[in-house]
This record gives sequence, structure tokens and C-alpha cells, in this order.
Amino acid sequence: MLQLRWLWQALIIAFPAAPVTLAQLNLPQGYWADKNAILYISVILLVLGVSSSIISEIAASLQAPAVRRFNDELYKVLLATLISVTLKTESDMFKVGVHAFRISKGPFRRRLINIGSARLGSEPKMVDPRWTRGKGVVGKAWHEGNCVGVRWDRVYKEAQKLGREAWENKAPADRFGLNWQELWLTGGYRIIVAAPIIDAATGTISGCVAIDFPGDAAKLLTPEIQLILRDVTTKLQEIPRPPLVWTGAPTR
Repeated sequence: MLQLRWLWQALIIAFPAAPVTLAQLNLPQGYWADKNAILYISVILLVLGVSSSIISEIAASLQAPAVRRFNDELYKVLLATLISVTLKTESDMFKVGVHAFRISKGPFRRRLINIGSARLGSEPKMVDPRWTRGKGVVGKAWHEGNCVGVRWDRVYKEAQKLGREAWENKAPADRFGLNWQELWLTGGYRIIVAAPIIDAATGTISGCVAIDFPGDAAKLLTPEIQLILRDVTTKLQEIPRPPLVWTGAPTR
């Protein structure tokens, strides 16, 4: 998200700067002689673009402490959840991961944006996966509006037995919306549980939480795990909204 913001700011400045630069160089020769209106508009847009960039940087600097507070509060909640899962499931805490997502704004191509993760170990891990409604375990929790638990290691092993063609011929819901390449990236996960974050004021889903951990549990959504999911989704709702300049959250 941060890279996109910088790209957008660069385009805002570059677009009006182009005709101004070409006019100064008289390229193409004689073309800009009667194009004063275009040049005036370009100069105005250039000034506005530069001003907007400066104001944006000032706002980011002023709100930096608020951004740090938001990230710290978020990480405290996720880390406390990681510890609870470790104790309740007797898992290796270095193989437990807790991930918080919010639903992107806008009516089109909505997806789950990772706002923070807590993982003490390095594996399992996926780099910037794109979860949409119905895609992956967390996307299924969003789609169904309910807690979901999956023995993902069994899903993965069964898919390997079926092979690529048979996997991709399955209905999207039966393969969690994943193609073969995306499935291959999930090979290190064992148990994944997820739950929607319900906005108490509106009753709508504002995001999701996903937890992955090792184990051989026969029953995934035990009362203890459901309680942990409910607690973390409630605590995430209690954290104030991030500042306007917030562009994403670090994974720790």
C-alpha cells in the first residue's frame, strides 16, 4: 500500500510536469506557441501536486506517534492471543501464527487486507497472499460469517494425491478458491481456524482473524478455541481506528 501511495504521488507530479518541461525545451519545435492555456493549467496542477506531497509528508510525520501506538496495541492483542493458543493447544509457540485482517473499502474487488500478524518463528509463512471472499480458510470465514476450522495438512495431502488437473477441476468452494500454484504455497500449515470480526454497531463483518498452529486435534473448534477467537475479535474492535496516514502494519 505504501508503494502505491508513492507511485500515485509521483504520477500526480509527473503528469503536469511533462508539458511544462517539453515547452521549456521547445519540443516538438513550435508546438507550444499557442498552448498557453494547457501550460497554465499544467503549472497550477504541478504546484498543487507538490503541495499535496509536502502536506502528506507533514501529516505522516505528525501522526507517526499515533501510528506507532496503533501498531503496538494491535500487536499486544495478537501476541496475547498467540500465547493463549499455545497454552490451550500445547503447541510449539514458535509455530503458532495469529493474523488480523480488515475488509478493503469500495464496492469492487473487495479483499482482506492484513493489518498485523504475530509469529515468533519463521515458518510456516506466505508472502502477501491475496484473500478474497470465499478464498482460503479466512476467506471462507468471511463468506460464511462464522468460525471455520480446517485440518489443512490433510487438505494439502489429499490434493497432492489427486494431482493438479483433478484439483483445479473441483468446484471453487471445494478447493477454497485456490489454484494449484496457490495451494503449493500452503504446504507448511497444519491446523487453521478463522473467525469474522463483527461490527457490534452495525452487525456487519468488518474483518477476520486467522490462527494457524500445529497439532493432531480431532476436534478443531473446541470451546477453548472458539473462546479465544471471540476474545481476539472483540479486543480488535476495541482498538481505535488507525490514523488516516496509516498505510499498513508490520509483521512481527
